[in-house]
Amino acid sequence: MGKELSSVLKWLSFIFIIAAFNQIQIALLKRNFAFKTMATRALVGIFIAGIVGIYMAFSGYGVWSLVGQQLTYELVGTVVLWTANSWRHQWQFSWQHLSELLNFSINILGFKLVNFFNQRTDSLLIGYFLGEVALGYYAITQRILQVMTQLLSGTINQVALSTFSRLQTDTSLLHKVFYQAIQFTSLIAFPTFLGMIVLTPELITVLFGKQWQPAIPITQILTFAGLLRSISIFTESIFIAMNKPAWRLYLGVLNTIFNIVACVLAVRWGIIAIAIAYILSDYMAFPFSQWAVSELIQTPVLTYLRQLIAPFVSALIMVVAILIINRTYALTGNTK
Repeated sequence: MGKELSSVLKWLSFIFIIAAFNQIQIALLKRNFAFKTMATRALVGIFIAGIVGIYMAFSGYGVWSLVGQQLTYELVGTVVLWTANSWRHQWQFSWQHLSELLNFSINILGFKLVNFFNQRTDSLLIGYFLGEVALGYYAITQRILQVMTQLLSGTINQVALSTFSRLQTDTSLLHKVFYQAIQFTSLIAFPTFLGMIVLTPELITVLFGKQWQPAIPITQILTFAGLLRSISIFTESIFIAMNKPAWRLYLGVLNTIFNIVACVLAVRWGIIAIAIAYILSDYMAFPFSQWAVSELIQTPVLTYLRQLIAPFVSALIMVVAILIINRTYALTGNTK
């Protein structure tokens, strides 16, 4: 079993090599807002890789069908990108450009490493101190949160980064676009996440079954993290677009320190306490990131928060309506 797993990992490692040939192509397409080409690449890759994976599975290749599927997806995607984009690598070397890239990218790499540990500190503590069952409940909640955040904000953030980069010298227009991005995202995120808090019992039961009901209070608590991330996700794009990735790294380190300290202190009281501590650490770091954005692009904090008032109030009205409907339905059901 161990030998087969080793072989699978060795073959999957080729994905990193294949992906290295399409990263610049992807970056250029994002910069030119060619998201249609990227969508085509994904659809074609998924279609062909799916055929290969299904064929290998029915042919008895077992786990290797998944390996073949992943390798095929990356290969097909690379071919599509190189066909759609005329840019090609050239055999040239420049110490100046290497230095510029390293100075910029080392901070991005540092943030990704810090963020990796930041997002997994709570899970590591739960798995170590509270056991596999508690970790299972927490993990499924984290997965729901990640999927929802990615669906609501991930694609918009990709467009936002390219847009902010183009407008870095036009402060007035940058402010306008930044506010519009916040308003648009909050109009979707606020009702989604606040509604999720109210409807979590029904959603968990329907999607995963009654055996996952202990995950309900954890999901309701961590939903507040998704609410915060959905409105602060553009701060990362601002730091990169304005050539300040180091600020992003420093704030990531600060958030990680808050998270580790809060979760370590809370672990003795159980999984609910850790979830609350995780949320509090994010909200403690939020004012620092907003202050940094305000200083960078000269955006008053109150003006930023004003963009959130109407979406938040509208979402609260929706939540009250849902609670009234649920209460009315419960009373009607009990009467019958």
